[in-house]
Amino acid sequence: MLTLLSALKSTPQIASNPPNFVIVSSTGITKEGHDNLPCLLKSFYKYALASPHADKLGLERVVAHAAGFPWPEGGAEEKVRDSVLPPGWEERAGENGWLKDRVVVVRAALLKDGPCTVTEEKPDAYRFASDYLKNAYTIRREDVSHLIVEKVLGNWEGVKGEILRIAY
Repeated sequence: MLTLLSALKSTPQIASNPPNFVIVSSTGITKEGHDNLPCLLKSFYKYALASPHADKLGLERVVAHAAGFPWPEGGAEEKVRDSVLPPGWEERAGENGWLKDRVVVVRAALLKDGPCTVTEEKPDAYRFASDYLKNAYTIRREDVSHLIVEKVLGNWEGVKGEILRIAY
């Protein structure tokens, strides 16, 4: 993402009218998100998913900078960021907020396989919100795709600049 943003920023016609981005990340990567996990998932996220979550946290840090999102300072977020992102990454990512209203972050719960659960009878088969979802810990990949196509791309003006959580 850092390389992509750097390339976009150095192309004047793109920098003046950047594309929209939908970033897929994970719940539980920030301290607040991790605190909202059930006890059984906390250990799994902390140890088994530590490396992929460090990359996602780096991704989210770069995107937050470019989109002008607030970022929680201190704590694990800073430690991971420093280990994943190279010195001077802020300059490569462009000025703070240059992608304002051009980004939506989708933080998916623990991903699993299976068909999309949305049907005519169950149009709200999954939940999504900008706040943390209580008692919601998994989501199918197909449902994440449904959210992106139908609820994000189909309603950009209503969700631009949001961090959305999706789960059952």
